Amino acid sequence: KMKSEFIKDLRGGVDTDSLYAIRFKGSINKYKGKPGMWFSLEVGDKTGDLPLKYWGKTAEGTQKLFDSLQIGDVIHVIGEAKEYQGQLELNVSEGLHQLTKSKSYEIEDFLQTTEKNIDELKLSLDNYLKSVKEPNLRKVLDAFFGDKEFYGQFCHCPAAMGNHHNYV
Repeated sequence: KMKSEFIKDLRGGVDTDSLYAIRFKGSINKYKGKPGMWFSLEVGDKTGDLPLKYWGKTAEGTQKLFDSLQIGDVIHVIGEAKEYQGQLELNVSEGLHQLTKSKSYEIEDFLQTTEKNIDELKLSLDNYLKSVKEPNLRKVLDAFFGDKEFYGQFCHCPAAMGNHHNYV
């Protein structure tokens, strides 16, 4: 299932019905002075990340949902984008909205990708690798980049987990 809506397109006061990947899982909290619990997540797609707050009605149901969610899970969210203290966030209220795990999605919707041409980057790397003459370093480079499976995966992996070059 392809995403129809991305984080970069969300605006405060607008409903969302889309898929998001869980990037960070906060803690679960009890309401003060009333039954029920709430929790927070950081969710994202290839265009960015934002906080999500889930407002549960019952402690048991909210705890069960919270325990079932893991970092890396893709979730289907029917909720509302809201501005809170100058920051956009998603709100999901049990009974009014919906948050469920999704088994059908395209992984490319959740990975940032480079705008550069991968074939041109590979050609540049190949030329650089060929220029290395030092015998011991040559052996190490050949051990890695001579392995076609590794080289293919290498060319489609992010250079970092976050911030600097965290795209494929």
